Amino acid sequence: MRLGQSYSARLREQGLRRRVGSQPSSSPSSLRVVATAEWPTAQAGCAPCRRCTLAQVAETRVEEMKSKVVVYPTPPEPGVERAVDLTYRVVDGASMTLDVYRPARTTEKLPAAVFIHGDLAEPELVRDIKDWGQYRSWGELTASTGIAAVTVNHRSAHQGTRMRDVTEDIEAALDYIDSNGEQLGIDASRLALVAFSMGVPYALRVAFDRRARLRCVVAFYGPMDLSDAPWSVSAELLREFSPLHHLRREGELPPLLVVRAGADHPLLNESIDRFVVEALQRNIEVDVLNHPAGPHGFDLDDASARSRQIIAAALAFLGSHLSQG
Repeated sequence: MRLGQSYSARLREQGLRRRVGSQPSSSPSSLRVVATAEWPTAQAGCAPCRRCTLAQVAETRVEEMKSKVVVYPTPPEPGVERAVDLTYRVVDGASMTLDVYRPARTTEKLPAAVFIHGDLAEPELVRDIKDWGQYRSWGELTASTGIAAVTVNHRSAHQGTRMRDVTEDIEAALDYIDSNGEQLGIDASRLALVAFSMGVPYALRVAFDRRARLRCVVAFYGPMDLSDAPWSVSAELLREFSPLHHLRREGELPPLLVVRAGADHPLLNESIDRFVVEALQRNIEVDVLNHPAGPHGFDLDDASARSRQIIAAALAFLGSHLSQG
C-alpha cells in the first residue's frame, strides 16, 4: 500500500472501504453521548437536583440529541475526509462498524483518537450512534488538528448486564486499527481513547489492560466508580468494570485527562472525585478540567467560553501526547 495514493483509493484497493466522502466541517449532522440507563444525571434544561432516567430522556430527546454538534467552530480548510462504515467485527451476524476521519489531501500516517460513546436505556437507540452529530463533529474537529479520529459503534451494556460486550467491542476496534493501520493511514503506535459519559468506565477498563499500548485517555463526564451503580448485577461484576477498583488494584494508567461537568448529578461527580483523589494519592499522571456550571453533555449544550476552553484543552492534550516520539 502506497502512502502517495489518495485515502479513498488506498481503502478501496484494500477492500476496507464501503463509502468515503468529504464532509464539510459545518455539517449539521447529528450526535450525542449520554449516561447509561437509570444512572441519574442532570440533563440540559433540568435543575441539577432533578433525578430522571435515561429511559425518560430517550423518549423525549433522542431526535434532538442526534442533531447536536460540538459547540466549537471547526476550521473549514483543508477539509476532512471520512471513511464510513468499516466493519471491525461481526457479532451474531451483525456488522460492528467504525468511521475514520482524516484531513483531506493528507497521505501520511497519523496518530488517532478513538471515540467511545455512552449508552441509553433502550439498546436499539445506540445503534449507529457514530452517525450522530456529536461524533461526526468531534471527528471533523479532531481531524482538523492533524489527528485522525475513529468513531466506533459498540453494543449496549444493557443496564450493566452485558458490560463485557462493550469492552470486547472496544478491544476488537483497537485490534482492527492495529491490523489495518497502513491502509487506514493511521500510526497504530500512537493511539488515544476518548470516552464520553457511560463509555468512560468501559474505555478505562480497556486502558488498564492496554496501558503500554495507548498514549493517553480522555474521560468526559463519566462515572469512575461503579460501586453505587443502580443496576441489578452482582457486586463482583461492578468491581470488574469499575475504574476506581482497577486503579486501586493495578495503580497504572496511560496519561489521563478527566473532564468534569460541575452541574451534573452529584452521585456521578462524587464517583469522579473519588477516582481523582485516589489517582493523586498514587501519583498517577492525571489532569482535571472542571466546568463549574457545565451540564452533562456540555460540549453540545453549553456554548460558553468555559466549554470552548475545555474542548480546546482536550484537543491540545491529545496533540501533546500523540506527537511523534
